[in-house]
Amino acid sequence: MKPNTGTIGYRLAVVAAALTAVPAAAETILVISDLQLAGSPAGQLTQPGWFGQNVIKLSGTTTLALNPTASGSAAGITAALVAGGNWESRGGSAEGRDLVAGTSFNDVVSDLWVTRTMSFTAMLSGLATGQTHRIRTWHNDSYNINQGFAAGGGTVQLSATGATIVTTANGTVTNLRGSQSDSNFGIASLTFIPTVANPQIGFTRVGGSITALPVNGMELTAVAVPEPAPLVVSIGGLAFIAFTRIVRRRGAAGN
Repeated sequence: MKPNTGTIGYRLAVVAAALTAVPAAAETILVISDLQLAGSPAGQLTQPGWFGQNVIKLSGTTTLALNPTASGSAAGITAALVAGGNWESRGGSAEGRDLVAGTSFNDVVSDLWVTRTMSFTAMLSGLATGQTHRIRTWHNDSYNINQGFAAGGGTVQLSATGATIVTTANGTVTNLRGSQSDSNFGIASLTFIPTVANPQIGFTRVGGSITALPVNGMELTAVAVPEPAPLVVSIGGLAFIAFTRIVRRRGAAGN
């Protein structure tokens, strides 16, 4: 049965829907880093649109800075990954890392940084307090001889200091290569609202049979949370208008 588009009720429903429509949330990418082995080894590719962050195999340092995007730089954003042990990197066929295909982040999860500890921290600064942000990381080792730094699997759990957590999703540590799909990779994700300009996001591996935490890439975005368009009149007001119009029509019909 087709709706009677001439009725007051139908028109009210259309107006109410239009007035309360919520636009899609807009995101500004502040950091988007593909973590790689330095030297452009054969078989290592940079994810299109991502910044290839290159580090030598044995970095000799526990702190590695990440380059912000143009938007991140304009906002004064800085980011660094800090671990309890020195960072290392792997990538390319000479290191036994195979390419991944069939996903929207193939080249991200084909190379990695790794700390031989079970945790690291993303040290951030320049974030706008009170604004919603989201951080995501990938944790795969595409080693083709054994499970490599992903041995035993496990999860990656997130925490925050200097921020209010909105939502969180644990990541998974995987040893995947070749043809895959996005859903095969458990991306670690945390949506948060900074209460200070320099919050810290912690990443901890739980489980696994090797003391190591690999990470392939990191994305940090600022999320503009939309609000419903303001109602010109309340729903109750619309109902009152409809009622008075009906009364007037009936009065006119009785004259």
